[in-house]
Amino acid sequence: MESLSANDRVQSASTTADDLEHNASVKDNRITRIFFGDGPDLDTNEQVDTLEESVPPRFASPISKKRKIVPSQDREPEQRRDIKASLGKNETATKSGLKELHVVKAAQSGASVLDRIVQFESPWARFCEKFELNLGGYVSIVADRSPPYDIFMVKRLKGSDAVQRVRMLRRVRHQNFHNMVDCFSFEGSHYAVFQHLPVTLDNIVYSPPYPTELELAAALAQIVKGLKYLATCGLEHGSLDCSSILVGTEGDIKIAGQECCSEMALPGRGSSRDMVSLMSISMKLMQKSAYENGAGGAHDMERWPADCKAVDFLAKIQVARSFDELLDHPLLQLSWKKENLKWMVALAAVSSHRGFRYHEKARDVSEA
Repeated sequence: MESLSANDRVQSASTTADDLEHNASVKDNRITRIFFGDGPDLDTNEQVDTLEESVPPRFASPISKKRKIVPSQDREPEQRRDIKASLGKNETATKSGLKELHVVKAAQSGASVLDRIVQFESPWARFCEKFELNLGGYVSIVADRSPPYDIFMVKRLKGSDAVQRVRMLRRVRHQNFHNMVDCFSFEGSHYAVFQHLPVTLDNIVYSPPYPTELELAAALAQIVKGLKYLATCGLEHGSLDCSSILVGTEGDIKIAGQECCSEMALPGRGSSRDMVSLMSISMKLMQKSAYENGAGGAHDMERWPADCKAVDFLAKIQVARSFDELLDHPLLQLSWKKENLKWMVALAAVSSHRGFRYHEKARDVSEA
């Protein structure tokens, strides 16, 4: 066969490139969604390329084609208009009243990107409330209405600052925070959905065993990593305590209550309030109480000698200017693993009292 000329080869390559571009454009017909991302390098003002679901045109139904018609602004539900009005200066809204889709970089910490939409419908169409659990405040424990009937925690956020608190839940995302996995807006309230973690540090504190230095390091290092991330975002928790720190069955520490975080007066430094909270949490883990006769520090010298790493860590908290300094401390540099906490979580789950509320009649009605 006669070989292709140079011009023929150029034309053939150009045709192939055009075909590829056409195929890419076919795959580019997408549905816009709001994504919740997470990671320590989160920049809420940064807009990056979006990831959306592909819908090939050849599979589009007449109904889906009709949906391409932009509805009149006058037909927008009033609730969605209110949400549009609440957006910040650096945020935009789609025609449906939802925030424009942004994708946030995956965390170097290993946290995944979660693609969850704020849904304008009742959460009880999907979930059924089973009981309430006291985790520093009562939250609903719910189950999916369809298999595999997974269990979740649901917080109801209402009031004039509800939208701001949902925005903070979207902003604060890290492997050591209790990240929101779904959100509903219904009848003037927002319902934030989280993974179900029934054990708190409070439960571990009030269970019989005392931690070793390695187990103490496994808990505190994860907390400090979370607080360091928060400080890099210019935020402070402000109300951190053992009841607002959850622990998974694999030893994962998850800080909760981040919807109430606030901007720090002096960004770039460790929050003084969070440092004080860390001191109290450390002492409670070490000796089951934060203070003795009004004085802080370790008081059980037999269990925690003055020259041990744990006692020195308490002293370091009082003078540290950043959470980085604490992460460099010899205690947190021990070869700890989160799995060091697994047995303590298992014992705390059966040995410590946790307040709960169960309403049989309410459950019967909701499941009817």
